[in-house]
Amino acid sequence: MKIVFAVILLFVMADSSGAVVDPDPNSIGVYFDQYADVNYMDVAPNVEFSAYVILTNPTWDFVQGVEFSFELEIPAGMEGMIYRLGRILPPTTMFPIGDETTPLGGYCIFGMGVPYPTSAATVLVEWVFLMTEPMTIEFYLGPSPVPTLPDGLPVIENENNELMSLGVSSGDVAFPVAEVNTGHQPVGDKSVAWGGVKSLFR
Repeated sequence: MKIVFAVILLFVMADSSGAVVDPDPNSIGVYFDQYADVNYMDVAPNVEFSAYVILTNPTWDFVQGVEFSFELEIPAGMEGMIYRLGRILPPTTMFPIGDETTPLGGYCIFGMGVPYPTSAATVLVEWVFLMTEPMTIEFYLGPSPVPTLPDGLPVIENENNELMSLGVSSGDVAFPVAEVNTGHQPVGDKSVAWGGVKSLFR
């Protein structure tokens, strides 16, 4: 019972007291805390760590569906030295589909049996990773392979079956949204407005 309660608590989510790093509305990123204020950290080998896919500053009160792709970029030749030990989805998730057979990338599509309430930092996925050797990691987010909208971006659906493209926290799907052991923060401050960034996508 304590384990179930802990999982539910994870998704009762960060309240607005956390400092969300990305100020833009309707954005998605990878963070190392549930409040969306840590997108860089150093991690030693053989130490488990969590990475959270978080919807930040949503203008919708509920989410009923999510779709995105993800990629982890690591040094060549180290592909067998990183493991994804677990994945946790919101407790109302039904029939998740996607390809996550490798920890280095894939896509995730799932719907909610009950509309999922949002907050300033709404955790959509938690991954647990472990690397056995020192390495750098860059996290990228993008559209699903067969996107429901043509913007080349992650998409969410609300309880009224309306669809919305999301910005990524780095401002561009070509830039990493989170980094491990690189020695520098991922791109954070946008130099152009979100409308301008959208025009860059195919």
